[in-house]
Amino acid sequence: LVEADLAGKPPIDADCPAVESIRKIKTKLEEMFGEKADKQA
Repeated sequence: LVEADLAGKPPIDADCPAVESIRKIKTKLEEMFGEKADKQA
């Protein structure tokens, strides 16, 4: 599921809690890296 999601393909089990957790963590990391990039710029 994770590999399919990263590849941009819709995961088979879109409502799976694990997939939601991964997306939340992914979003959080993107926000953190975004803040660091803004501070460096």
